[in-house]
Amino acid sequence: MGFNIFAIEATMPESFDINDYVLTGRGDPEKALAGIYFWTWDTEEVRTMIEWMRSYNADPKHTRKVKFYGFDMQSAPRAAKVTLDYLRKVDPPQAEMAEKALAILADPYTDAEFDKLPQNQKTTATQTIQAVLSGFDRRKRDYIRQSSAEDWAIARQHARVLSQNIELRSPNTLGSQLRDRAMAENILWMMEREGPDAKAVVWAHNGHVATAEGAMGWYLRRNYGPDMV
Repeated sequence: MGFNIFAIEATMPESFDINDYVLTGRGDPEKALAGIYFWTWDTEEVRTMIEWMRSYNADPKHTRKVKFYGFDMQSAPRAAKVTLDYLRKVDPPQAEMAEKALAILADPYTDAEFDKLPQNQKTTATQTIQAVLSGFDRRKRDYIRQSSAEDWAIARQHARVLSQNIELRSPNTLGSQLRDRAMAENILWMMEREGPDAKAVVWAHNGHVATAEGAMGWYLRRNYGPDMV
């Protein structure tokens, strides 16, 4: 039926490892699946599906490859690490500035401590990641020149996921609705990245795919209309 993307309610940064496996065969599919943190997906059946995707892509007759994406944003460490590593490569002064506020989120052993920080430090983290995203856009040409358009796009999306995560963990936010909005934003990014001919199967909890106002499905229906089934 022409679908070429499988997308799942799982952390976007870590899911790139699974996509790398299904496209190239690099890595261990079992470890990559365990690395997206969702016990609900860490099953023999999902692993078998990933291995089927790899087998499909390895067949030279299949010139249009199938891809694997996550679209959730509940985990910060990989998003923060990729963001900071990229900035160290293309903009060391910006990396040094960002590390002061964001390094706590880049380490899985200290990530949980972020929730205990006083509000002024959380506000600083919010302002810092917004400055980072602004820098990605303002210095896009320079960053791409020092890396590549693909590296820029992937790194910027990691920074965006980190921004979503920080917002989710800040006080006075509508956690569930914020997460649904963020997941919809990440799906929109995914679809734009894959081009106008892309067709995706999206797996998520009923409450997220629902089209009630504020749900992920509501945001997607507003954008795609009847093209979202």
